[in-house]
Amino acid sequence: MNRMSFVLSIALVFVAGCSRGFSSSSGVVPTMGHASSSSAQYAILYAFKGKGDGAYPQSALVAENGVLYGTTSGQLDEATDYGTVFSITTAGAERVLHRFRGGSDGSQPIAALAAIKGVLYGSTYQGGAGYGSLFRVGADGSGYHILHRFGGTSKSDGAEPAGALLLVGQTLYGTTQRGGNTGNGTFFRMNIDGSAYKVLYSFAGVGARDAANPEGTLVRVNGLLYGTSYYGGTTCPASPTYGCGAVFTVSDSGSERVVYRFSANGRNDGANPVEAGLLWFNGLLYGTTSQNASSNCFSGTGCGVLFTMTTSGSERVIHRFGPLGTANGATPEAGLIALNETLYGSTLGGGTGGPGGGNGAVFETSPTGSESAIYSFGGPSVGDGAQPNGVITFGGALYGTAQIGGNVSCANANGCGVVFRIVP
Repeated sequence: MNRMSFVLSIALVFVAGCSRGFSSSSGVVPTMGHASSSSAQYAILYAFKGKGDGAYPQSALVAENGVLYGTTSGQLDEATDYGTVFSITTAGAERVLHRFRGGSDGSQPIAALAAIKGVLYGSTYQGGAGYGSLFRVGADGSGYHILHRFGGTSKSDGAEPAGALLLVGQTLYGTTQRGGNTGNGTFFRMNIDGSAYKVLYSFAGVGARDAANPEGTLVRVNGLLYGTSYYGGTTCPASPTYGCGAVFTVSDSGSERVVYRFSANGRNDGANPVEAGLLWFNGLLYGTTSQNASSNCFSGTGCGVLFTMTTSGSERVIHRFGPLGTANGATPEAGLIALNETLYGSTLGGGTGGPGGGNGAVFETSPTGSESAIYSFGGPSVGDGAQPNGVITFGGALYGTAQIGGNVSCANANGCGVVFRIVP
């Protein structure tokens, strides 16, 4: 089982034991009342049925020309369901643009799409030549084309892309979680037509005090690309073998530098950033980690942090999440976004909705770390979704996906996931 599938399996612990609730399949369905803020309004735009329309979205949405686009990872039936690319209007009209066929076509898209001028660019975590693929498809579903297949007889070109692609001019930049010279992942670039694919850097891992297994979306600041890695950096209490992760920067020519190593000095500064990546806001980098270095989320308060960082690597924790079951959420894994002077994000667990450790939350925070959940997901027993994958801003509202919950007529009793809207 790969690490991304393991994350989804662990996430199901948060909703174990929930009974079935109401069913919804399309259109805007109002909330059942789990808003943590009296002013927040929650609604389901679409609940996946797992019957050709997709199941289990694991990435954030992207907006293009007034329409939202996303992917489902397709794990309802591993023999036939390999994931989809879909579009959805703000009124809840959903359309499948492409169904992945597995094999050379690719399977299990888990990263957000990149969109420009009516074309969507994305990746699959598996399939292709066995280790994932890069693709493009028109916003109307036409012109699907594989741009690159990872692996084959050699994984030196990278394997298992987990972070979203970044489009700069006519060039796509991205990372792979594995592969490269030492198997610790790669940083690559490619023209938007699929030509001139090149690995700019192969990560060396914790033994070389380098980053390892990058998953986060890249951000461009002052001509450099910044990203995060789940492992690498240096050994630490939370991960003595693989490391607690790092923040790195790479130039267009492939010159790499580790900006920050989490818990390098035994500080409780966070550990293991997942696909969140970084946000450039008001002259600082903002990010999250899914864990703390000194304690375990399931037995303590080690449920992740919110941090700021300068481009030179001066890091400061401004909020700590958890423990499980608390209102502020636990284990943030998706990226932050800014709306006016407020930052928004989501946590995979925690919140006040549902039994046990909670089903996740959408939160808001000031730039200085004054954080509060604006919505806690109730899970399958309520039908509003569970384990959100981050939010984007569009038209003054927040839009996002949740991995499970929603339509209980889905083949999975926990639901196949939803697209939702929150008006904060």
